[in-house]
Amino acid sequence: MNQQYIAANPTMQNRMTIGYWDIPGKGQFLRMLLEYTHMPWQEKRYTFAKGEEEWFNSEKKRIALDFPNLPYMIDGDVNLTESMNIMRYISLKAAASDVRFSRLLGDPSRPMDSFKVDEIRLMFDDVAMRSWELYVVKNTKAMKELRDSQISLKISWLRRFMEKSSSSSSSISSAATTTTTTTTTTTTTMKKDFIMGYLTVADFIVYVYLMYFRIWYADDWNVFSDKSFFDTYIERFEQMPELREYLRSPTTLKNYVMTM
Repeated sequence: MNQQYIAANPTMQNRMTIGYWDIPGKGQFLRMLLEYTHMPWQEKRYTFAKGEEEWFNSEKKRIALDFPNLPYMIDGDVNLTESMNIMRYISLKAAASDVRFSRLLGDPSRPMDSFKVDEIRLMFDDVAMRSWELYVVKNTKAMKELRDSQISLKISWLRRFMEKSSSSSSSISSAATTTTTTTTTTTTTMKKDFIMGYLTVADFIVYVYLMYFRIWYADDWNVFSDKSFFDTYIERFEQMPELREYLRSPTTLKNYVMTM
């Protein structure tokens, strides 16, 4: 689905509905992205502790979705499931009406960026879901093995990538533009703030998973996650004007404990 189709389809101008459990999880990516893009939306929350009663044995069997699952999105005549699929839809719809959101899936002028955004998402999806499975069954030994063999390594890769993006962006900005010093400085600062050097859906996903890792691996957070670097990253993300009030709201889900 392309931006031209979304912009031209009148059914996509209605208030969007997101359905998910009453936990952060993969629904949190979508909630924050909708808030960030100022998209009109509403939410249908299902009680996680009553999953069989409220979803699996009831609404999942009768809801008008092509492929019933959580999270889901209903936008007029359009219905989608799978979190990244929905994030892509939201990003394209936002970009169709406001150029500020045109790089959420990766900079269109740099085609490889979109692949890198997906690579980061898939890498963290993999280790986060495995961590959750082990946390639920209280397999402490296996969690430590996963921490040592994968999570600490992949988080260190992420920091290295962010630092690489920062330095390469600064040199590109200096060499490829003749704009003012103020403009160049702003670009360099942005490169230090976000994973790709500018905000993408990868930041929303990594933020949520880091919040979970900080609880699941609380005793090891200082050691394996390079606390000062990623705590600063989390704080910076939370202080974005478009998200600050939403994340502080008492109605925003914050129980990053054992549920995904």
